Amino acid sequence: MCERHDDVRTVLGVSWSDPYEWLRSAPGLADVLDAETRHAAAALAPLAAEAEALAAGHGRDAVRAELGLPQRRGDLWLAPAVGHGGRYPRIVAMPRDAVDGDHVPSVGEVESRGRTLTDLGHLLAGEDVTLGTVQISACGRWVAWTQDATGAEAYTVRAAPTGTADPERVRTLVERTSAGVVIDGAGHVVAVRLDGAHRPATAVRVPLEGGAGSTLHDEHDPARRVRVELTTSGGWLVVTSATRDDARHTVVDARDAQAVARAVPTPPGRGSVAHVVVDGADHLIVTTVGAAGTVCRVGALRGGRPAPADAWHEVARWGPEVTVSTPLALRDHVLVSSRRDGRDVLLAGRWTAGDPPRLDLAPLDLVGAGTGLTLAVQPQWDDDDLIASPASYVQPPAARRVPLRAPAPRRRGGAPRPAVEYVEEVLEASADDGTRVPVTVVRHRATTGPAPLLLSGYGAYGTSVPARYNPMLRHLLDRGGVYAVAHVRGGGERGRAWHDAARGTRKRRSVDDLLACLDHLVACGVADADRVVLSGASAGGLLMGAALTSAPHRFAGAVLDVPFLDPVTSMLDPEQALTVSDRHEWGDPGTDPAVLAAMRAYSPYENLRPGVRLPPVLVTCRRADSRVAAVECLKWVQRARHDTDGGPVLLLALPGGHTGAGAWQDNVAKAATELVWVTRVLKLGGSTDGR
Repeated sequence: MCERHDDVRTVLGVSWSDPYEWLRSAPGLADVLDAETRHAAAALAPLAAEAEALAAGHGRDAVRAELGLPQRRGDLWLAPAVGHGGRYPRIVAMPRDAVDGDHVPSVGEVESRGRTLTDLGHLLAGEDVTLGTVQISACGRWVAWTQDATGAEAYTVRAAPTGTADPERVRTLVERTSAGVVIDGAGHVVAVRLDGAHRPATAVRVPLEGGAGSTLHDEHDPARRVRVELTTSGGWLVVTSATRDDARHTVVDARDAQAVARAVPTPPGRGSVAHVVVDGADHLIVTTVGAAGTVCRVGALRGGRPAPADAWHEVARWGPEVTVSTPLALRDHVLVSSRRDGRDVLLAGRWTAGDPPRLDLAPLDLVGAGTGLTLAVQPQWDDDDLIASPASYVQPPAARRVPLRAPAPRRRGGAPRPAVEYVEEVLEASADDGTRVPVTVVRHRATTGPAPLLLSGYGAYGTSVPARYNPMLRHLLDRGGVYAVAHVRGGGERGRAWHDAARGTRKRRSVDDLLACLDHLVACGVADADRVVLSGASAGGLLMGAALTSAPHRFAGAVLDVPFLDPVTSMLDPEQALTVSDRHEWGDPGTDPAVLAAMRAYSPYENLRPGVRLPPVLVTCRRADSRVAAVECLKWVQRARHDTDGGPVLLLALPGGHTGAGAWQDNVAKAATELVWVTRVLKLGGSTDGR
């Protein structure tokens, strides 16, 4: 263990000791992380063979699921293909008319029948980077991508002609950007540069063919972060400058390199902008999320200028209990995904011309959608149907077409889906204030009675946790374990009010909701109270760390991945990358005594107490993480070992950034190790059917 320095910190008249903050500036920090990783690797060595087998058996399936189905670009189907042992994908193209119009080709089909449009493996030969975004231009002549060499999420925008395999033809266009990149209709890449505080601050437009670029927006407010999107029509760039609670937008003609940005009049609140066509005329639809709910307004767009504020008209409204997605605008349709009471509803509408125009939204009848439906293929501007897939943790994506003119789901091609092997259901727990909190439960159909439980959750930033296919989860489920996701307050599952109920001084509510979900799963016979493991990442790691330190006797173990364990220190330091903007979520303990008291009361680092017995805990951090510094995890581990009993508490300090390593094989290996560790802690043996 590292030595303790009982340094006293005083904030707003409150003093306390932080015995491990000295590690942040320690010259030997890297050596300490190396030693921790060697120690953890030795402890995990008995799991290596099982973890390697799991990664080998399901790893490529997991990567394919992450890459998704082929996408359409004009008259082509495009698919990313990663060969055995490959690190970077090839982008393979197949003509759209090479398949029946109702058939959705698989990645393997496009790979076998198509041609390689660009091979990033050749263009990045010898480089060790993490890819952010890859874009093909509408004309098909250029590929642009972002790459990060350190894991710190400071990307470089690069581009090359499609078809070339010569790394010498790769052009570096912009340095130190966020992960996203857009290719506009005028032959430019559009990206957002980071400032000195690692904040996306300056939107720039740079010619692919070379030459001087231009600045679209330069944001000086340290609380605001900038992003750029291209409308589905391809006609407009939308530049957004946003805090956690408020967004300001400008639009720029994507086809005119000389166009200037024009401000879009919007009311206060988070929001988005989309381009729509009403009765043959260009309009914008603005969605604003505020304390009273979500409102959609439409206004004309003439000569690149949005209508003045008094000429906008409301076309849709939802209350604060409903979560509403950014509308997806097509030429003839508008799509809105909403979530109420844990149920996802996809709405589709068409415009009725008039003054003002009217948008008639109605639910699509998605028979058999289960826990929800996700867009499997990004729609094209002129599409009259969707290609979607039922959202599932354990069922592989199965594309189906959903017509928008006569909504009735049809599944085209492929063999019928096999009998359901797993059960996925949403239950509801009752919190201590009477609020019903949804919790998703996934289990093998043969698993009955109280079972070992892996409990996950997030509960921050108004972010909903969707169902995402994870083939490795079967390693737990086939052995009689149950997986559950608690959709606690602080997330976005039930609208703005759900988020606001557990932010700032109310953050403890997320932890109480998590424990209420566990109580319910035990009471209804789903979970074995003596065999529960927590799992959370980033802000979800704070949720799980806070639950662990407040009720350690209730858990058999915990996996904390890049966890936000020391919020007090982070929110006091404006030099950290996310602090200024994230004070909208957590509060400012340096100026508000109530925030300081609340944060210290739930902080996982501040609540490691002598006499407490922790279960085994596996913590992973990333060496170049720009969001949650590795030292934050190291501090928690050192304090846990010194102040508490039990354990062991292990720390793996891995290469890469907050979202993982550059090589997909490394990320799969990490996930496999964690899942095997969980099954061992839960004392799960063979599969339920004897496999």
